[in-house]
Amino acid sequence: MPSPSELFPIGVVSVLTGLRPHVLRRWEEQGLVAPVRVGRKRRRMYSWRDIEQIQLLRHLMEHEKLSPLQARAAIQEGWPRFLGWERRLWGRPGRSPGRSGARFVIPVARPRAGEEGEE
Repeated sequence: MPSPSELFPIGVVSVLTGLRPHVLRRWEEQGLVAPVRVGRKRRRMYSWRDIEQIQLLRHLMEHEKLSPLQARAAIQEGWPRFLGWERRLWGRPGRSPGRSGARFVIPVARPRAGEEGEE
């Protein structure tokens, strides 16, 4: 298990990925992502690897038009190696923010109309 300093709560992951917390919870229920549960309240905590997988799942579903089950199967079969998704996601293949010297280039979604931050 990653150290506590390398784990992020669902709210932070929501901001980083642009997905709402209920979507992340649903993906967990569907077996697409498996955050660790921490503490007495069993809070969901995500590692950098989980965040990478969430970004890849989102790419496969939105851009490759795969269903959630197809996306999960594609990941299990090693699809990420062939898409070059790491390069687009983190700036260089094989690098992530959890590794030293990596650049963080995840696009952050803008608030939708009616949400906080909207004028």
